[in-house]
Amino acid sequence: MILTINRKWLTREDLEAEEQEADVLNVARKCMEARQYHRAAHFIRNCTSSKARFLSVYCQFIVRKALHRWHRTDNTRHQAPLPVNSSIYDLLDSVQKTNDPWLQFLEALFLHRLHRIPDAIAVLSQSLSTCPWNWSAWTLLGQCFDTPQALTDALTKIDLPLDHPLPQMFQIKIMNEFHSATNVELQLCDNLLGPDYFPGSLWLMGQRARALYDTLEFPQALAQFEKMFQLDPNRIEDLDVYSNLLHLLESREKLTALAERFLLTDKDRPEVCCIVGNHYSLRQERDKAVKYFRRATQLDRTYLTAWTLMGLEYHEMQNYPAAIDSFRKALDINKKDSRPWAGLGAAYDAMGMQQYGLFYYQQAVKLRPCEPAIWEGLGNCYEQIAK
Repeated sequence: MILTINRKWLTREDLEAEEQEADVLNVARKCMEARQYHRAAHFIRNCTSSKARFLSVYCQFIVRKALHRWHRTDNTRHQAPLPVNSSIYDLLDSVQKTNDPWLQFLEALFLHRLHRIPDAIAVLSQSLSTCPWNWSAWTLLGQCFDTPQALTDALTKIDLPLDHPLPQMFQIKIMNEFHSATNVELQLCDNLLGPDYFPGSLWLMGQRARALYDTLEFPQALAQFEKMFQLDPNRIEDLDVYSNLLHLLESREKLTALAERFLLTDKDRPEVCCIVGNHYSLRQERDKAVKYFRRATQLDRTYLTAWTLMGLEYHEMQNYPAAIDSFRKALDINKKDSRPWAGLGAAYDAMGMQQYGLFYYQQAVKLRPCEPAIWEGLGNCYEQIAK
């Protein structure tokens, strides 16, 4: 499939200015690659093209995040989920009322940071209708959703052909994030992996394996994962889900071999720490499992899977306050995952606080209404309350 991007939103003056500023823009990009955002903004301060304007505003956004103050509170309860940018209102004013999809993406980014979610979705719909190949815009749009229904509503506002691959890929990704994939998403995966689109895409194979895992098609999910890792034996992405599947199937030999192989090459990757944690969890060595899950969160404090798995281990150890703390950290990262909600429900239920457990189970069942374990926990809470 040959991809072409028609930059129809650019005027003739923009194209000419961009051509004249090509050398300066290349220097600015090199500075950005070296994380020298102040220098990049300085070099393009007098440029007039839309591309230069985008780079300038983005660099200003990065350097004004007050990162040094944010990092002072690393690994403490006082650290905000995101750095605070005191000049975001000025940056928002500088990119409003434009037809350029890249500047619209920045506008939506600032609106999202200001929690103006409906406005951000509206601007992103315009941006993606004009330039659908900006995957960062799709990712930002996904962060605006709190229910699967919001996905359906947003896709209807984006003016793209029904057979365009990007909305299909986006739907697969978001439904996997909600752990709510169905046969519809599996059919989309099969279509996109066909000869007309991306037959060798490891990303799509990983999404298909995740969808099979969430729909409880474990043998097919295992086959998909193994096919994917045969094509790329050193692939780190999706390894955590693969190790969860091996743990669920109690495939001790495969999980041990996987942990040993990646410990030798990528021991400082959070996904590898999760593999080792699952390995020790399967052997009922809870303390060692928690140690590796905690190390994964230290390597990446936004790693949802590690916080969730650590909470489950603490629950098995009957350390319910620690489990609750881990599940709450997971929810701070992503409230769209039903597992931390269900974990909190189970922890409070085990502590005899069924009223609290009932609330969290109800939140979990909203996200994943077809999960039997959640309904079982919900029913147990009602039973205990009735007694």
